[in-house]
Amino acid sequence: TLIIGLPVLQSLSPEQFQGMVARRIGQFSKRYNPVTNWLYQLRDIWHQYRACYAKEKQLGQGPLRWFFAVYAPFYSAISIFIAWQDELAADTYAMSLYNDLEVLEMITADSLCHWFLLTQYWPAIHRKAAAEPKTILQPHAAMASMLRSKFFGGETEKWIEKYFNTPPDWRNTKPALLDRIENIGHSEPRLNTAVTEIAATRYLGASVNGMISLFDKLWLKELLEERKRQQHQSFVDKLKSKLKFGKISKPGVKKAG
Repeated sequence: TLIIGLPVLQSLSPEQFQGMVARRIGQFSKRYNPVTNWLYQLRDIWHQYRACYAKEKQLGQGPLRWFFAVYAPFYSAISIFIAWQDELAADTYAMSLYNDLEVLEMITADSLCHWFLLTQYWPAIHRKAAAEPKTILQPHAAMASMLRSKFFGGETEKWIEKYFNTPPDWRNTKPALLDRIENIGHSEPRLNTAVTEIAATRYLGASVNGMISLFDKLWLKELLEERKRQQHQSFVDKLKSKLKFGKISKPGVKKAG
């Protein structure tokens, strides 16, 4: 099963998106790298188990909930090199379908947009949401235009250079960009700045605006729920602090004096 996120459709051109889907199908077919891809897929499987058991409240599920809460992050940490090798193998597979310049451009666009959204865009959105809690943000609606202004405007070289010199992230399954482009026989990234259409427009058609609006509503709902959890936890912490220092009496206990 391939899960294709809206940010991917908004980040890549139709041609780049086609290449990424073909690359992923080849990667998960296990024809060329069966062992490493199986170990790679286990990373997601264990985290799915962790998320499922975290929601279970039955007493008998406690040991499994505890096990996967510990094991899933541990496995992700020790399997990072396997994940990187599997991604490099997928890039090599893409070379059998497309010419090297097409693969180079696809790798550059995918890596750069993924890094920018993860380290620049979403942190800025969350900071703004915290500073302006009454403002209704629409991050997915603004995403495509933001990416175009950064990578297909006058700042392209600046962002490529900044990302190119960024050390690999041990939490990210994607290898460093330099390793990926050297793996296909190149030494410099390449990005076509003449892209005029994004994959979301081509493949979602008339439903693209409705899809983006839905994603923003879901994101806002999750944000509001997280705020409620934080407010509740803050109230509980303050209450515990007052009880600890005797500022309020516990039920049934009279304060001395």
